[in-house]
Amino acid sequence: MNLVSGEPRADEIQGAPSRGIEGEEGPSEARSNEGDRRADPRNDPWKGFRGVCSGILILEMVAVLLGVPVVENLSSFHGPGWAPTTFVLCFAALLFVACAVQSRPWAFSLDLGLQPVLVAGWLVHPALGIAGVIFAVVWGVVWWMRRGVQKAQASRYDG
Repeated sequence: MNLVSGEPRADEIQGAPSRGIEGEEGPSEARSNEGDRRADPRNDPWKGFRGVCSGILILEMVAVLLGVPVVENLSSFHGPGWAPTTFVLCFAALLFVACAVQSRPWAFSLDLGLQPVLVAGWLVHPALGIAGVIFAVVWGVVWWMRRGVQKAQASRYDG
């Protein structure tokens, strides 16, 4: 949008030709060709929700990684000494992967399914279990809010 005149720029008008090299597709035309696979972000009401979920997963990953020195030095785990650190690092990697797949329809189920695993981290060190309980509560609140939005959307389209 031109800030002075208030008129849209040529590249903002839908259906306007792209400004690329003649004979080549511009970015807007290339995006429209892959259209059925992903929803248009301008029309996707859940894009912000996926961003919130990704943000929570990143915060959870940071909190879990901060537990590495704790389990290295204070763990009372009866077993191989490398097991607690491996658990923490693998779980952090799972959180990163979950963050990367938030656009998938099953991603929220994955997010919720990871929480009991972190609560089970209590067996490695109680601090991990406490972090698991805290994040399980956070994800419970997110689930509750998501359910409320889904109900509101359903009532808006039904009535």
